[in-house]
Amino acid sequence: MLTRWIGQKLAILEQVRGLSQRQSTLIAAGDVQRLLSVLSAKQTLLNELQKVERELEPFRRQDPETRRWRSPAVREQCRQLAAHCEAALRDIVRIEQQDEAELRQRRNAAAVRLQGSHDTAEATRAYLGPPVVPPASLDLTSDT
Repeated sequence: MLTRWIGQKLAILEQVRGLSQRQSTLIAAGDVQRLLSVLSAKQTLLNELQKVERELEPFRRQDPETRRWRSPAVREQCRQLAAHCEAALRDIVRIEQQDEAELRQRRNAAAVRLQGSHDTAEATRAYLGPPVVPPASLDLTSDT
């Protein structure tokens, strides 16, 4: 049973890793629309991962040395799956950190551009001065 849950966890983590890689490509391309779609798909997978983690919780309370295995081969298979889960998780965290740094750079660059636009507008207003309003004309003639 444990091997099955660890296998499901690995399958989900591999899908998340694939979506994280896609996410990086979309961030680099500035494709916000597709990025939102990928983030939505990732959230669905993360919800599935939470369910699997809840199923694994009872096994975490067990002493691994007293756990009964059908065979040493099954135990080794489970150990390998768990190691692959850890590697996938490390990859996902690394990708997420890189993406966060890229998004932070993009945000800062956008802030600089916006500030530049604001400064340009301020300078233009300063050079042009206040708007000239033509004098109002008042008709003082009467028909009487």
